[in-house]
Amino acid sequence: MLTGARLAGRRHHDLAYRFFASARWSADQAGLVLLDLICAIMVPPGAPVMLVVDDTLWRRSGRRLHGAAWHHDGNGPGRHRPAWGHRWVVVGVSCHLPFLDRAVCLPILARLWIPGDPDRTPLQLARELLDLAVAHLGARPVHLVGDAASIGKPLRGLPAHVTVTARLRSDAARYQPAPPRTGRAGRPRVNGDRLPELIVLAAMTRYRWTPVQVCCYGATLQREVLALRCLWYGALGGQPVQVILSRPVGAPDGYELALVSTDLDATPAELVERYSTRWSVEVSQAHCPHTGRGRCLCGARVA
Repeated sequence: MLTGARLAGRRHHDLAYRFFASARWSADQAGLVLLDLICAIMVPPGAPVMLVVDDTLWRRSGRRLHGAAWHHDGNGPGRHRPAWGHRWVVVGVSCHLPFLDRAVCLPILARLWIPGDPDRTPLQLARELLDLAVAHLGARPVHLVGDAASIGKPLRGLPAHVTVTARLRSDAARYQPAPPRTGRAGRPRVNGDRLPELIVLAAMTRYRWTPVQVCCYGATLQREVLALRCLWYGALGGQPVQVILSRPVGAPDGYELALVSTDLDATPAELVERYSTRWSVEVSQAHCPHTGRGRCLCGARVA
């Protein structure tokens, strides 16, 4: 850190320890300053800012740690894979570097999830971080990408220049758009008829699959996609969404990937490519995790 700040040999390293231990500073303000640097250097002018949200488990030892609890660890041993530690909700900026053929995620904001607090769920914390970044970016377009747990009721009412693209759960209840008003007395319908399950939609001959070429994970893939507009009323209310089903060309039936997006202007190929950038946050958390001495990447000690 001192070398990067050009302070090596000029100031003693105790300066950094004293700052993180006793100085008053805001991690949110530091993250927003980092966001400005990323947008100025790594994001083309006027291009949408790609934000990625995910949660990560930080294994800790000890039973008197604030906010620590038992969590599911997808990389842990055993069937249930329990792990004791902290669960962090992280928002990062996904960008492309000239010397890499894949996207890189640079974390900027984070929140610690406290178990047992019904008013601050991981998705609500993600909305809080998203609001911070959107308010700081002003009217610049923002595309948020996440997994199936990163979309739900807390993401209702986003500004028009902010879109969300995430993986769609197979059990999500999707409906046709609301029919026009009939003029009769009573409350008008807020949605249409319920659509069949995704696996049934993929097998229906009334929908046409379109072959596309997408660039995902540094490779060019041949896929065929099916797109339809509908309502996911249980999660996003009356906001129209675009559902995308993707599978390899020539697949006999079914689908490989199901996406839902509030971006109605993007093509299915663009949404598939956009969702593939979500993997950059997994790589970032796997290759650049917290060190074993109770410090995060910036050197700050975390309680």
